[in-house]
Amino acid sequence: MALPLSRNTTYAPGSAVKSADLNELQDDVIGAKHGAMKRNVHPSDMYGATNWAQNTSGYWTITVDGGVLLAQLPCEPGDRIRGVTIYGKDAAGGQKFQGTLLKVPMLTGTKVSKSNLTLSAGDGTDQALSLSGVVEEIVADGDRWEVTLSATGMTSGTLIIRGIDVVVERP
Repeated sequence: MALPLSRNTTYAPGSAVKSADLNELQDDVIGAKHGAMKRNVHPSDMYGATNWAQNTSGYWTITVDGGVLLAQLPCEPGDRIRGVTIYGKDAAGGQKFQGTLLKVPMLTGTKVSKSNLTLSAGDGTDQALSLSGVVEEIVADGDRWEVTLSATGMTSGTLIIRGIDVVVERP
């Protein structure tokens, strides 16, 4: 078994380091910074919550239509956004939560939609809502990426938002 799960070689003090071991260390360090990675947005990192409230578990809840909950995504320059998943529970009877991925360029500050408006099922079950139509674009320095969440069709019940995952790829 090789790095990173175990040693390649056990060295005695003063012995020469094998080039194969050094190469594997470099590959492990580089690999940890590249490829597909999942980053989480915790409910405590969401904001702008008109009509939304945080419950005792720290999740966001809403019982009426209207109001937008925002979540800034933890992206770095050079990331390519591959997908966004919202975790929550909608209310039975057609009450749904909906989400959209937005890019906010530093130059203009004008929000640009980078996914389709995606709706949860509205059947009162736990949901892992993957935003559809995500435009895979490389994150530029200074640009902000966020997800907007809102409720639709609310007549009774409570919607719950537990968190968001964003999958990015590092070149």
